[in-house]
Amino acid sequence: MRRRHALIPLFFPFLLAPGCNLPNHNKEPAPENVRRPAWETGTDEELPLGDTFEHDDFKLRVFAPRICSPSSALTPPQGMIRFSLPIELQVLSKRGMTLNPLHFTIEDKEGHRFRATLAGCVPTIATQQLSQGSSIRGEVAFDLPHSLKKFELIFEPFLVGRKPVIARLLVPPRADTPPAQ
Repeated sequence: MRRRHALIPLFFPFLLAPGCNLPNHNKEPAPENVRRPAWETGTDEELPLGDTFEHDDFKLRVFAPRICSPSSALTPPQGMIRFSLPIELQVLSKRGMTLNPLHFTIEDKEGHRFRATLAGCVPTIATQQLSQGSSIRGEVAFDLPHSLKKFELIFEPFLVGRKPVIARLLVPPRADTPPAQ
């Protein structure tokens, strides 16, 4: 009898592990405020430099990335290059929000995602609380494959009392990248 219950303590930690990829059985539809990636919308048009995402609570704008030269102690992994992505965030509602560079992710056309690195270049965005009317400009750094040309910035802020909001912005091409033919 005791043996049958011996596996229960081993099984439950896997259910609670944050990185566990269990299937999502919720049949809820995707939130209406999620913009699909540009390559899924059926249009091939390039969005203008400084693509903007507007929401009731905030407005986010992205600018052309630049190659960042980090200190030798914090270099990107082999085969990667550090990009610094300038952004501008304006808080529109009384709700306010916390800004954290780790709320940003890059996604390429194949669905590969790259998290922001805190080993960025100046002026790096610091974690901070923003209130209504405040606006901030700064940069978020990413270690990306050098060959990556077209990608989107994803911003997933935590807004108290709000359903999840996912901002997707097509990142303009780097200044050192020739236009696509």
